[in-house]
Amino acid sequence: MSWTPPADVSQYVLTAGAGGGGGEGGTSGSNNGAGGGAGEFIDRMPFTCTPSVAVTGFVGAGGSGGAGGGSAGTDGGDTTFGSITLNGGHGASGGTPGIGGYNVANAVYSAWRGQSGGRYGGENGGAGGGGLFPSFGHGGTTNGGVATDGLYGAGGGGGSGSSAGGTDRSGGDGGDGFIEVEYWSGL
Repeated sequence: MSWTPPADVSQYVLTAGAGGGGGEGGTSGSNNGAGGGAGEFIDRMPFTCTPSVAVTGFVGAGGSGGAGGGSAGTDGGDTTFGSITLNGGHGASGGTPGIGGYNVANAVYSAWRGQSGGRYGGENGGAGGGGLFPSFGHGGTTNGGVATDGLYGAGGGGGSGSSAGGTDRSGGDGGDGFIEVEYWSGL
């Protein structure tokens, strides 16, 4: 994707997030999957730009949830815009929740680390990591044995395991990343 600032715009405000990691699939014997980690995000950070010169970006996709049988969730994709790269959340595997995405180089931009996914508990898989603010999406959960997907860069929920003769559930997919650019023209 690309955004070209109007001729009278030299600043913009960026809100963006990377893709969330996928939740782990559940395994037989009621072993529930852990949740995926959320992608790193930045909230309303001002940047300068050159008027009429395009700024390129890429929105990271959410990671896939692991299939039933204990398969690992995959990592979420990185989101880039201009010179900044936000790291995707990690997929859950081996009963270990996915770690939230973080790039230490983004500390200067006040970027937020994605929340890590949750461990499984009771009869449900672990919840996916969510963004710090509700507007950044909620991590997936396991409801009635079915894992839900994350939203806006949040991690996918872990799948529930089956009891004897039951069905192993897949983990939820991580939410896709996003980019929002705000600017003021003609002021």
